[in-house]
Amino acid sequence: RYEEREDFAVVMQPFFRNTLLPLDNNGKPDLSFFAADCFHFSAKGYAEMSMALWNNMLEPVGEKQTYNNFTRDRSKLKCPNP
Repeated sequence: RYEEREDFAVVMQPFFRNTLLPLDNNGKPDLSFFAADCFHFSAKGYAEMSMALWNNMLEPVGEKQTYNNFTRDRSKLKCPNP
């Protein structure tokens, strides 16, 4: 129903495509990013994924970051330009 419309688009947000497992200081998986089931993210993990998704939505098509480095660095959060 949207194929013929020029005012609608679907844009992939590839921030998770090449993401690596976050590691702790000993080089082992940092389990603090994961829930007790070791499959779902914890609040800390979801915060990282949320920032990566936000940044992807602000990046131009063809220039989107395809990974998340789990740095917990809030300064990497992008702001929309006017």
